[in-house]
Amino acid sequence: MSFLKELLGVEDTLKKPHTRISSQEAHQLWNLSQMHHIFLNNIRLNINFVHDKDFKYVLKKHCDYFQTEVEKIETIMEKYSLKSAKPSPPNINLPERVELMQDENIANLLYVFLKANISVQIKTINDAIFSDQLRQIFIEFIKEAVNKLHQYIEYLKSKNWIEYPPLYKSSKTGEEIAANEIYHLWEHLNYRYVHIHQTKIYTGFVSDNDFKLILNKGITVLQKQTAELEKLLSKHGVTLPTKFPNSIPYPQTTEILGDEYIFNMVLNGMQNAAFLHGASIQEMIVDKEVRSFFKQLLFSEIEMIDQLIKYGKTKNWMSSLPKLKRTQE
Repeated sequence: MSFLKELLGVEDTLKKPHTRISSQEAHQLWNLSQMHHIFLNNIRLNINFVHDKDFKYVLKKHCDYFQTEVEKIETIMEKYSLKSAKPSPPNINLPERVELMQDENIANLLYVFLKANISVQIKTINDAIFSDQLRQIFIEFIKEAVNKLHQYIEYLKSKNWIEYPPLYKSSKTGEEIAANEIYHLWEHLNYRYVHIHQTKIYTGFVSDNDFKLILNKGITVLQKQTAELEKLLSKHGVTLPTKFPNSIPYPQTTEILGDEYIFNMVLNGMQNAAFLHGASIQEMIVDKEVRSFFKQLLFSEIEMIDQLIKYGKTKNWMSSLPKLKRTQE
């Protein structure tokens, strides 16, 4: 199904996907290649120090994951005649096991790698404006990266190899949840209150009917997420942020803000939200349910960013980016 049909119920008229990329997209591919090789180097070195058999198996699985990802990335780079980063050696074998590092320390180092991977991957999506095809590949990368971190946190908890942050005891259920997880729930709810109100203001200035429908659909999505966040916070007896008035007077003139400006402000807000979701996921350890909820918030956000960028191109509202001159068609 086409993206405009999903948004508005009408068919789209987009041209075929771009076969060229921007200079920043080229850099992000190289950056991903370099980062994955660094991860591989460290895992292949540290696996020599591991004693725990099941942890060694987990490390090997993550080594396979990063190797598969880097092969995908460098296949794309070859298509665009891009130089990849210096490859990591296939194996790093020490003459004998050196008792210098504990399994728990190595496990937490991988935890840091997996968190860093998410931050870099989200930026690739926000920077992938020119090539719709490449952005879709980046979206699949970030989903896999988030799922890997989510699973690994549960593994660390099962081994008792991860330190718990300060806890917040629910006044209603008595359940334990991390203090920062309560804050992230509250922060994201307040963020949605602000952006629902802001988007309602924007709709009063929009002239394009299709764009107004998209904004109204966005409000509906935010309101649904708001209800879920309110439910989670209320479950733990947390006081909710103050809401803004539901009714907003329409402006006497819509000429103050143009549709193109509003579009770019909305897109920028969604890109910032993706970073916020990703940062929150990296800090969530205790409550698996809350972390899963934030996963879905992030996945939904990046899909909507993808849809909005495609729509902006049909309206010629996206700024022209510097193109990479050495690309192959």
